[in-house]
Amino acid sequence: ASKSDSMTTEMSANKQLDGAVYFNRSKTRYLESIIKLAKQNGIRLVFFTSPYFYKLNMDYIKPGRIFLDSIASANKISYLDYSDIKMDKEFQNPCNWTDAQHLNENGAGLFSKIVATDFLKSIQDTLNQ
Repeated sequence: ASKSDSMTTEMSANKQLDGAVYFNRSKTRYLESIIKLAKQNGIRLVFFTSPYFYKLNMDYIKPGRIFLDSIASANKISYLDYSDIKMDKEFQNPCNWTDAQHLNENGAGLFSKIVATDFLKSIQDTLNQ
């Protein structure tokens, strides 16, 4: 991780973002089509939201999180939400980020281990039902 990554992460976290993340009807139709196709073919979906740097204003992404959670709940799809991963000190380190919304190679490696563990647990929980 470079010092430049750290500075970019800190600056982008403090920058005011324009508007909230949203899903329009067209994008929602595509997602619903994917869900339908997966169900027809016996494929189990898992939704997830990637982490954001802890200093980012979370109000920006809240509507998208609520939307995904409602679609997941309505369709009995697991939803792993890592958007607010600030409780883990590794993800508070700006050296693990390219900017406030993107992990760098080191941060992605750390996050991949967490996702792999949670996906396996999700699959095991499903098999045990």
